[in-house]
Amino acid sequence: MVGPGAVGNIGWKVFPILGSFNLAFIPIIYCFFPETANLTLEEVDRMFEKGGVYSSKVGRTVDPGSGLGTERVDVSEVKVVEVKK
Repeated sequence: MVGPGAVGNIGWKVFPILGSFNLAFIPIIYCFFPETANLTLEEVDRMFEKGGVYSSKVGRTVDPGSGLGTERVDVSEVKVVEVKK
């Protein structure tokens, strides 16, 4: 483990360093990890079937229960769900 050795050598300065690594991963996760909440495994499989999520017009999110797991549907035909903030 790196943590105890780093804390022993440089003290409290290790926490901002590790925190900066965590902050650096936020945009990576947001950009490259699609939303899969409330989707079946078949729907997730269909999302990646035609070259990934960003190669489709749909974007990162599909409508749960949109029929992706039961029939062959072109990814560009899937309804886009907007997230309300």
